[in-house]
Amino acid sequence: METLLTVLVTALSVILKILLILLIIIGVIILLLFILLISPFRYKIKFEKNDELMDDYHGSAVVSYLAFIVWAKVTVINSAVDYKIKLFGIPVQGLVKRLMNKSDKNDKDDEDDYYDDSDSDSTSNITGSANDTNADNADSDDIAEALQQDIKACQDSSDNKKDKKKKSKEKKSKKDGKGIFQTIKEIFSSIKRLFKRLKDDTENVIEKIRRIKGEFKRDVNKRGFKYIKKVIGKTLKKLKPRKFNCDIVYGFDDPALTGEVLGGFAIAGSIHKDRIKVRPDFTRKVFEADVFIKGKIRLMTLVIAAIKLVTNKDVKSLYGNFKKLKEEL
Repeated sequence: METLLTVLVTALSVILKILLILLIIIGVIILLLFILLISPFRYKIKFEKNDELMDDYHGSAVVSYLAFIVWAKVTVINSAVDYKIKLFGIPVQGLVKRLMNKSDKNDKDDEDDYYDDSDSDSTSNITGSANDTNADNADSDDIAEALQQDIKACQDSSDNKKDKKKKSKEKKSKKDGKGIFQTIKEIFSSIKRLFKRLKDDTENVIEKIRRIKGEFKRDVNKRGFKYIKKVIGKTLKKLKPRKFNCDIVYGFDDPALTGEVLGGFAIAGSIHKDRIKVRPDFTRKVFEADVFIKGKIRLMTLVIAAIKLVTNKDVKSLYGNFKKLKEEL
């Protein structure tokens, strides 16, 4: 009895240890996922242009994730583009270049082997063709005789075709009078069918538009669109840059065009308040800019927005209604 109890205790102890290890593993995975979701992608964009229009410019964009684990930078100077990528602080470009060089070397070795095989095959083909020359000479007389017979058969066939063509022309001349009226009748029939098809297509399009408008007017779909707009608006508000400064000096040859563009900048300036500064120059053609953007994006923000949209009943109804409408149309 004591031995049985000892075995049971030992088995329970092993099971508890296994469960504990599994719980620890699950806890670590959940913790890592949580860290990945709450850790932001940080980005920084900078652009400068200080010379005349489209002459000289340079810019850079930096993206990082989990501090030093993932880091990337793209630099643009005029038309030249340079990039740097690091994983755990280790540059990736060198590894990629080594792999590409190794691949090119293997391709070159395969190409050399291919040409060696081709040379050996061509030598054997030359030897075989020399042996076949004598056999071809022996059969040349038979071929010539066969050709003469074929030429004679072709001449006979040509005469028969000429006779058939002559008879066909005679029959066609008799039917020309009737063919003209038949052609006119077919043309009018085709035009009638075309207008009927256009009428049917137009009615179908109008019906589809009417049904789509009807779906937009339904209360449940209106609520779904309203909720989607609300969630997207809040998400974009959380994702907007923390720092955004833009200083632009511009001018065109035509002062009127400079004034029209200023109106567009005024709208953007009203949205971003004092972050965008625009100075028009009506005396010369110029474009100077200094732009700086810095912010962060959390995956958790996107996941929460997606969960809200997927679980909302009005959004579900909206999706189902339009899916059904698409199938019916």
